[in-house]
Amino acid sequence: SALVSSLHLFDSSPDSASIVRRWISETQEALKSPNRMVQFHAMQLLYQIKSHDRLGVSKIVSQYSQKKALRSPLALVCLVRYTSKLLHDEVVSGRTSGVGIQNGSQICRTGFQFLESSLQHKSHMVAFEASRAICFLPGVEPQDLTAAINTLSRFFDFSKAYNSIRNHENPRCCSCK
Repeated sequence: SALVSSLHLFDSSPDSASIVRRWISETQEALKSPNRMVQFHAMQLLYQIKSHDRLGVSKIVSQYSQKKALRSPLALVCLVRYTSKLLHDEVVSGRTSGVGIQNGSQICRTGFQFLESSLQHKSHMVAFEASRAICFLPGVEPQDLTAAINTLSRFFDFSKAYNSIRNHENPRCCSCK
């Protein structure tokens, strides 16, 4: 509840925001919590504190995109969104070399590798969000879209299988209808 209160306090006034900015170390410590909701709210607060600092956001992405850094799927979805926004801003501002995101700056390479690795996450919402992020990035090469499209097609296959099982009428089981 302290993290959620901090999020609201940060938005209330500039004076309150300056107070909340002093709690960065406590927020980073909360990201190590085994509680998934604590990680989620801590990730939101940390991003909100550093959202106007491109280098700060890139450090969040590089630090927490490592394997097993975050256990919360909601926190990972947030990190995928923050990574996507960072990569989008890199491309729009011209910080990439124009030959694709993967051949751009270190921030672009690290961010795109994180998005690609998130496609294989066991949580469907993380994999879907990563697929969506890759598909909407400007300047993505067609070969870079392949993994994201394959992940999205698995969702369609799962949906078809689920619907066929649900709609299948089994005379021995009246609850299947």
